[in-house]
Amino acid sequence: MKSFKKMLRLLGLVLLLFLAVAGVGLAGGIPPRPTGKRDEIIEINVDLADETTAIADAEQQGIKS
Repeated sequence: MKSFKKMLRLLGLVLLLFLAVAGVGLAGGIPPRPTGKRDEIIEINVDLADETTAIADAEQQGIKS
């Protein structure tokens, strides 16, 4: 009975290893990290509306703050 349990554990381990290798094979593994920094840095500029203009627009539409 002990040898049967050992064999069953070994088969389970082999099955898990096979599934892990198959999953990495299908997914393609981990992509390599980029080695260099970007030359161009993208900047996003957001212009905020003036608060007095926003308050005046809200009052015209009947919205209370």
